[in-house]
Formats: sequence, C-alpha cells, structure tokens
Amino acid sequence: MSETIPIEYVKFAILDRPLCVWLPDLAETNRRFIRNIDPWFFSNQAELHAAALANAEVHSASRSHYPALALRLTYGMALEAFFATLGAVVQAPDCVFGWLSNYRNDELRMFVDRLSKGNFVRALPPFHPLSWARILQNLLAPLKDAHPERFDRLVRLFTKAWAKFAEDFLSEASSLEYNSLKHSFRIEPTALKIEIGVNGADTAPLITSTSPLAHTFPHLVRMAGDRRHHYDVARTAVALNPSAHTASLHLLACSMHNILAFARHRVMQPNDTIEVRFPDNDDVFEALSTRAGSIPRITYGGGVSVAPHEYWSADEILSVYPKAEEET
Repeated sequence: MSETIPIEYVKFAILDRPLCVWLPDLAETNRRFIRNIDPWFFSNQAELHAAALANAEVHSASRSHYPALALRLTYGMALEAFFATLGAVVQAPDCVFGWLSNYRNDELRMFVDRLSKGNFVRALPPFHPLSWARILQNLLAPLKDAHPERFDRLVRLFTKAWAKFAEDFLSEASSLEYNSLKHSFRIEPTALKIEIGVNGADTAPLITSTSPLAHTFPHLVRMAGDRRHHYDVARTAVALNPSAHTASLHLLACSMHNILAFARHRVMQPNDTIEVRFPDNDDVFEALSTRAGSIPRITYGGGVSVAPHEYWSADEILSVYPKAEEET
C-alpha cells in the first residue's frame, strides 16, 4: 500500500520576485538552517586581526598592512551577510535558506537602497511597513522591560550604525575597493597624506589627513559624452581604518545575532525569551565614525580627451580578434 507524503510549501518574494518553495520537511529544514548560522564568526575575526595588527605594529610597520587588509575584507563580507540575513528574515522567515540561496546581488542592493530611502519594500508583520527603526524596535523589544533605560538609546544607535553600513554597502567606490581586494588583491599598498587648502594662499592647510595604512587601485571610468565602449582610467586612494572595521564587525555580529534570535523565536521557540545582544558601552558605536579631519577616500585621474574620429565602434574594437572562420 503506497503512502502519501505531505508536501509543505511557502510563498515569498526576493525583493519583488515571487517564489514558491515545496519540500516534505520544509519547516524542519528552515529551523535547522537558522539554528546553524553563526554570526560570531565575524566578531572572532575582528578580535584575531586586531590582535595581529597590534602585534605587527610592535615589530614592523610594514607588517601591519596584512591584518588591516584582513579586517577590511572581513568587513565587506560581513556587510553582505548582514543585509542578506536581514532581507531573508523580513521577507521569508519561513524559508530563510531559500531566500539566501537564491537572491541576486542587484536585488540585495536594491533592497538596501529602498530601505535606506524609505521606499516601499515587501515585508511581513511585524516589520511592515519596513524601516530601520521599525526593524530594530521589534528586534530589541525584549529590552523594553529588562533594560527600559537602554531601549530607546540602542534603537537610535543601531539605526545610525545600520544607516552607515548601508551607505558603505551601496557606495560604488567601496564596491570597487572591495572587489579589487577580494579578486587577487589588485591594490598597491602605500601610506597616504592629503592636504587641502585655499588655492594660491600661503597658509597652513585647512585639512590634513595622514594614514600609514592605505592602498590605491586603478579602475575604468566611462568617457564623457555618448562614447559607448570607451573608458579611461582613474585611481582611488583609500585610507584603511582598522579600529572602525573592528567596531563594525562586533556590531554586525550583534545585529545578525538579534535578527536570527527573532527568527529562531518565531519558528522554533515561540514561548521562550529572545536573547538580545548589544555592546556593553557606546564606545563601539562611536568608533564607527571616521576620525575628525580625515579623508578616507579620494579618486583622481581620468578625464582623457580623444579626437572624435578616434572613437571605435563595437565591431572595430572586436576586429582585434580572429573571426571564427579564420580559426585553424
């Protein structure tokens, strides 16, 4: 006698793209997946690389670049992990693994962009209508009774931090830098000193920024006008900020923990108390701010001018390659 196995399903959206996932043990698969996500990896990496940086500075300034770069790389990875986890929980809490395994980079960036601008984003209760503050008010809700004096302040501090994380995640310059680092380290380590003053004035610079830990990298810039397929090259110099990256990783770990704690409570332990994590003091939040008077990033170069007759069509550019019929 045949046995019919009931199939579970869940309907959700990744940004605006509709999905319906079917699986006999869908709920248990989702619970197991959520249970195994460990955001404290990022906090652990922050501690390891910060300690390595302090040790390197004692022995040789030249060795400090490696742990500083590791902190920057881990920060870039943590940003995507954080926003993707957030998107999965507010849009598909019953299929977190499905959302995370199927989102596209452009969808995640649009999700963060809409949320940052206060535009409509599809979200389930209690997060609808979606905003940074509304999300945090729900995630930190247990503190209303346990730590009422901290609740409003933490909502404000985390909201400000998340807005800063969104700015970094959406920044084209930050994306170019992160991609240059994670793909074969296409960067040139350097020290950076920038002085800005009044042109022609014989006075001290208005702003001076110095960083012993920095790097530069080249990238393509579309040429001015309607010049399809034609680019010149700019170069961006970035001053690394290990203390800010370290603080960011601790806050991202806390944020992911709180998102996942909410998800676990919803699908696994609806009768248990949600454990909320937050820094012991506000110094971690304050460390996110770039030090006063510093210029963390500057782009220069580009602006090449080419005579109109020297612009090539797509076919003329591709003519450098042998045609298929010419292959032997």
